[in-house]
Amino acid sequence: MAAKFVLLLASAALFAACCGASVRDYVNCKSQPGDLLLYQDSVYKSSKYLQKVTQELALSTGNAVIHCITVINSKPSTPAADVNILGGGVGFNYVQLQFVSQRSHGIHYNVSVAGK
Repeated sequence: MAAKFVLLLASAALFAACCGASVRDYVNCKSQPGDLLLYQDSVYKSSKYLQKVTQELALSTGNAVIHCITVINSKPSTPAADVNILGGGVGFNYVQLQFVSQRSHGIHYNVSVAGK
């Protein structure tokens, strides 16, 4: 299970680095042996005409320390949102993400957090 997860993270990071990932994707991985997938979900917010939309995601991993965060635009054919870390992140047991769309566009991201 852990080997499959590490392979999945490596694939996502490689894709983000070389194969068309948006410049506004966020990948910060300092993977360690034995890391587990702590959180995986989609963040979605629909667009508003001529307005930017924002969405925040706050998550806590209990006692587990975060070693890897990947935030990838799930609709690369549309303009990407800005992804900001408001608190926590790699080395912490929580992370608070903020997404800010481009005008007249929504937010469509896949978020994965790993650690142990």
